[in-house]
Order: sequence, then C-alpha cells, then structure tokens
Amino acid sequence: MIGLIMAGGKGTRMNLPDEKLLLQYKKPLILHVVDSLNNSNCFSNILGITSFNSPKTK
Repeated sequence: MIGLIMAGGKGTRMNLPDEKLLLQYKKPLILHVVDSLNNSNCFSNILGITSFNSPKTK
C-alpha cells in the first residue's frame, strides 16, 4: 500500500515567511508526517506530491 502526502502550499493564509510544511517543531513538519507513516508499518511506499508553490518542500 502507498502512503500519499499532498504538500503544496505557500502558507500565505498563515502569514508565514516560508512554506508551512518547513515550519520547525524539533524538525520540519513534513518529516513528522513521513515518520508517522513509516512508523505505522502500514505502507510499503510513501509518495509526496508537491506543487510549484513549494519548491523547498520538494
């Protein structure tokens, strides 16, 4: 089974200077999501989808 992460926002509604999934809480938020999917042992692959709005997240 594939775990899918949609990661494509700029964070403008949150008035952020950077992409929202790169906010730090001990590590970037996107890595918390990836680690949770990995630790669930439910997925054989994890696929992250980004947009042109999130080049740093990619």
